[in-house]
Amino acid sequence: MNFNEHMNEVDFSEIRKLCLEKGKPVEIKKRDYFVRQGELSKYAGSIESGIFRYTRIGSEGDEYIVGYSFQNDFVCDYTALIKNSHSCISGSADKSGCFHIPNKIFIFAS
Repeated sequence: MNFNEHMNEVDFSEIRKLCLEKGKPVEIKKRDYFVRQGELSKYAGSIESGIFRYTRIGSEGDEYIVGYSFQNDFVCDYTALIKNSHSCISGSADKSGCFHIPNKIFIFAS
């Protein structure tokens, strides 16, 4: 079973290939953030190993888990990255691992 079935609706193979070919491997430790709610979303990457958890802080201040990304998944806040806007979610490592991140211009030219 694929946890992120919505990932099957878009072919990310070329972006993953670009991440691996042009990106640099980045080690990330558990609880390190890749994107934070309320900040500009600057990066996207391909997960080589590890697990990323997406969360959102609600209006009452409670944190809610809204998704996960796993090995070989593409990780980012897609909407915020494309719109060059502030993220409505946070993404952090739930398990230490490695991902490949290319320079932003390789993914979305502004």
